[in-house]
Amino acid sequence: MDQKLRAYTGYFVCIVLLNVVFIQTFSQANTEYYRLIKGEKYYLSISMQQNTESVEHNFRKDVSLDVKYALIFELIDIEQDSNYIFQCSYDDLYISFFFPQSDLYVNSESRSTPSMSAFLSKLKMSEFKLKMSVLGEVCLITELDNRIDSILIDLPINNEPTEQVMVKTLREVFGADALAGVLNIALDIYGKNSGLKTTKKSSFYFNAQNIDIENTYFYQKNEDHTNRVQGIGVIEEITDTIAYRGLKLATSLKGSQTYDYLLSDETGWIIEGISKQRIYTISEIIETSELPKGLRIPALTVTEYNLSGGRGSKTEE
Repeated sequence: MDQKLRAYTGYFVCIVLLNVVFIQTFSQANTEYYRLIKGEKYYLSISMQQNTESVEHNFRKDVSLDVKYALIFELIDIEQDSNYIFQCSYDDLYISFFFPQSDLYVNSESRSTPSMSAFLSKLKMSEFKLKMSVLGEVCLITELDNRIDSILIDLPINNEPTEQVMVKTLREVFGADALAGVLNIALDIYGKNSGLKTTKKSSFYFNAQNIDIENTYFYQKNEDHTNRVQGIGVIEEITDTIAYRGLKLATSLKGSQTYDYLLSDETGWIIEGISKQRIYTISEIIETSELPKGLRIPALTVTEYNLSGGRGSKTEE
């Protein structure tokens, strides 16, 4: 009996020790915050593919959006509360969108859209300020929207529907609200508590509005001096009423998001990663003179973000 007890006790102690080692090893994986150096540059390349499927009167309607750009962050100051102040600029800009039901296809590399190409060229030469916490939350973006407005005023844009859709899309894709939302997805990954797991609230930009999301992240340390963070986000159901030009809609939205990022153990900055987002929306017509009341239009929007980053600027590597 004593031998069995001793054997059981020894086995139990081994299990406890293994768990302690496991916890200590992987608790170190959480860098806890960014460790960036004043005067240095960092870059983040973003490729976003978005597709929306909706059904109206038994007809399927698809809308696609493809956006690619790099961001250069020059750390110009670190505030007393440890917030980072960056001088930022866009690089390697590309955008295309396709509305099949309207037979509208716009591509920034096409000669048929010179105004869009001119916009992206001027945007690339513009700089703006960005404040980010050491945990990755974007606190403030200044000067960007003013730069965009100034560029658009100088472009020869007419009132044709295609041109107006293009202007609206450019504002919503490259403006401060949209950029803050994308950067929260890419960089807002550290929590106030250290350990294997953290849960935090964040936000992103969707359909011209900021949407709240609650993310849970899990951290892991790799043997090659990198860290991995994986996570899942939940978008609780949001309801709203929209009125526009005689049309009144009741809308609901809910969804989820996943994250899988490889991070630098030294700086906490992203090396590469992917995030996938699924958003379900239902729009119900309340008042209109053209469509039947009570018509419900379901839609699914799937967005994939492919990310890569590092020190310096992308063109220097």
